[in-house]
Amino acid sequence: MLLSSASLDVFKADFVGKRKVAGEWLTRFSLMFVGIAIAVGIVVIVAPYVIRKGNSRYANVNLGEVEYSVGTGDLFLVQAGSIAAPDNPYEVLSRHQLGWDDDGFRIPERLADTYSIIALGDSYTEATNVGRPWPDVLARELNSPVRNLGFRGYGPQEEAIVFEEYGLAESPEVVVIGFFGGNDISNAGSFEGRADSFSLPALIEDLSIRFDTSGRLWESDNSEFQYPVMLQLNESTQVPMAFFNSYTSWLNVTADDLRQSKNLEEIVASWRAIQAVANPETCIILAFFPSKAQIYLPFIVAEQRNNIVGGMIQRRINEPGQTIFSDDIHPTWDELMSRRDNMRMVIGEAALANELHFVDVSAAFEAAAANGEVLYYTYDTHWNQAGHDLAGAVIGDFLQSGACD
Repeated sequence: MLLSSASLDVFKADFVGKRKVAGEWLTRFSLMFVGIAIAVGIVVIVAPYVIRKGNSRYANVNLGEVEYSVGTGDLFLVQAGSIAAPDNPYEVLSRHQLGWDDDGFRIPERLADTYSIIALGDSYTEATNVGRPWPDVLARELNSPVRNLGFRGYGPQEEAIVFEEYGLAESPEVVVIGFFGGNDISNAGSFEGRADSFSLPALIEDLSIRFDTSGRLWESDNSEFQYPVMLQLNESTQVPMAFFNSYTSWLNVTADDLRQSKNLEEIVASWRAIQAVANPETCIILAFFPSKAQIYLPFIVAEQRNNIVGGMIQRRINEPGQTIFSDDIHPTWDELMSRRDNMRMVIGEAALANELHFVDVSAAFEAAAANGEVLYYTYDTHWNQAGHDLAGAVIGDFLQSGACD
């Protein structure tokens, strides 16, 4: 079964006919990406001298060094003015090597001629602001190379296209689809409107995105900031944290609205598109990645909970088969908390109902948080290295348990 909102074959035929016009696609992609950065809090912080590899897949690999610091967190960009200036904006949180192959995907830590394991996803999988993304952690866990086909801003439909374009050629035994609970549901519903702007990474001349780190992204005249709020993780651990309001609002959708939405219908169609072209013996796994809000909302100190729900909107559908939209209804804290696991639950149900294996890292993340661990960057929507390490380990344990046997 192919994608329902825009036939995969029709879209690909149109796309392939245009892919020679690289300059035009680059311009269109740049405009699209600015919108994505504002909407979904994407961040890719790379040094100007990060370069791509040579003429063959891994010939003359040359990686550049990345410095990711406190002040380059994506929340300063997407929620400018709502976050108080950090005391240490120039503190380097990660210094690591980064580069892309000729197809435009992140070069894995463990190189190979072919890969039996493929990782699909968005910026949580590409993971430019850590040295070792979860696919590389998984490769270490399994002692087997993993090809990282994640890319910033992707949603379920883009991942299906990328699998057919690149993943299928590897004849993989295992495909792990990273589903991010923060925005994959919204990306699925909006694909039809952005399909004309989609471009494969290979057509992008410069894959680096440079944010201004001069301080302007966190300056504000606002005297009452929404963030950071304080988390009480256990009796002895208090940490500040900022959240992306859009991702938080996606937690308050009811389970019934999710199940009946066009968004879920499009997600399932993307899975079926992958299944339709994959070898019948290929083990396809849906890995659920929770947003920061899903994990850390329960730990916000009581006196700052209104910082979260104040002004928040309700996500819902008018009737079955429609796309989820934002309504002028404001949930209470208790309503938000009661719906916090709906996304994880409904996506898991749908994955299993459509014959995908399902692994959810949420329980491991919640246990780590309760133990005082911080798995996301304070001022960014993405995992830090500890988050990637834990996610890769959970997926590795799932595979080593015989899930695909």
